[in-house]
Amino acid sequence: MIILLCLLFLTTIVCCFVPIKENTNAFLMLAVIAIGTILIITFRGEHVDNDYGSYKALFYQQDFDIYIEPTFLLFKYIARTFMGNNFIYVLLMYAILAVVIKYYSILRLSEFWFFSVLVYLSNIFILQDMTQIRAGVCASILLLSLIPLKNKNHLAFFSLATLATLFHFSGLIIFFLWFLDTEKLNRKLWYVIIPICYFAFLSGLNVSNLGRLIPIASVQAKLNVYFALQRSGDTLQVNVFSVLILARVLLVYLFMYKLERLYANNPYAIISTKIYLLSVGVLVIVADVSTLAFRLNELLSVIEIVAVPLLIYIFKPRIIGQVFVALFALMLLFFHVRAHTLMIF
Repeated sequence: MIILLCLLFLTTIVCCFVPIKENTNAFLMLAVIAIGTILIITFRGEHVDNDYGSYKALFYQQDFDIYIEPTFLLFKYIARTFMGNNFIYVLLMYAILAVVIKYYSILRLSEFWFFSVLVYLSNIFILQDMTQIRAGVCASILLLSLIPLKNKNHLAFFSLATLATLFHFSGLIIFFLWFLDTEKLNRKLWYVIIPICYFAFLSGLNVSNLGRLIPIASVQAKLNVYFALQRSGDTLQVNVFSVLILARVLLVYLFMYKLERLYANNPYAIISTKIYLLSVGVLVIVADVSTLAFRLNELLSVIEIVAVPLLIYIFKPRIIGQVFVALFALMLLFFHVRAHTLMIF
């Protein structure tokens, strides 16, 4: 499976740096890469990731569990009723949704299609679509929701946010994106958000307990699991000064510094920068419950697919930015090979 992933990764790198003049040929290559990712997700086998066994057990579980997201129960019913009771079809349904929505969103949100796919393959593909399959679809819908958010189509945005929550309860955070201005960024305010988050973390402020105020039983059940895992000591701790997190902080401030140029070239630059900043901030400020911090950060970090290729607009000649994007993607892939989570370096 690692070999197939590396093959897809190398193919995408070639497409990044070898010009494809016709859009039809670019679409064809994107389709080939997308089909490859869907096949890997579906047929990866039981021992490739830690979550496969849990999903398979849930699929064959006879008892009804109200704390499982409705879409998983729906896919389970479809597979068990119409597809020979084969768990593979559940994976296939999730894979198709996660990959197709992400690739469509890339076509709409980014000029640099193959660089966005490169960043996707190096991180989100492995972290979510290959492992946290429900969160993978949820993250895909988050990306897609930026289109109606930018166009001020409130009904479409809230419909997508609701749909995302049906795939994974962490999708509730998408509703809060509605409060973000997609056309303006107050630098004085946004520059201090990350320092405030670090100050809160270093001061020992337990912000994560605010989650207990959410009046939804299924969400509280999830939070109680996270809190129990934290108390048991079985979870990895968040290293808020890791190489990766500091690199992301550097990128966020670079994007804010060059925001006028970025926004002139990409209308989604402002909202992408804000979400990218929040993905770092939420990890730091909720670090006392690491599992919850990882979940929220990983969901918001899907914006990296669109945000990181913005580097290409900053440098002249553009090849410099393209190389930086490729190196960042390689760093992500290297960390995945070296660790169970990106956050321990």
